[in-house]
Amino acid sequence: MKVASRFHAIAKECAKPRLSYHCFDRHNKCGTENVAFYTGEGVVFYTGGGGYVTICPPFWGMPLVNLAGYGGDRGTVLLHELTHSPEVYKPGTKDLAYGFYNSTERLKTTEAALSNADSFVVFAQGKLICPHRIDYANYAARRSL
Repeated sequence: MKVASRFHAIAKECAKPRLSYHCFDRHNKCGTENVAFYTGEGVVFYTGGGGYVTICPPFWGMPLVNLAGYGGDRGTVLLHELTHSPEVYKPGTKDLAYGFYNSTERLKTTEAALSNADSFVVFAQGKLICPHRIDYANYAARRSL
């Protein structure tokens, strides 16, 4: 339920944004490696106190969607950043692990996975690549025929 609720809240944010989105790197955090970052609520900026996502120059060179299932794309970068925001869904996530391997093998508890931004990216990429749900009960029953 927590996973579905967070994705639903992110979909609502995408349809009717409450956060601010900026391409101006006020905090000099973009550098050459960051593609985007979330700055938490309570920060006084253009919005007068709400959180915001800063989009860095490398973001614009990424594909919109990467069907290869690894590597970045604009959609998963925004998904990652939006999971951080407690204004979108409480509590916001942290960066406990990055990438498929670290998010699936190094996080040892469900609570850690639910608290990790890239866990939601890994889930979304998995659904994009393999969108069909396997009905294991019917599959097993059919194999026995």
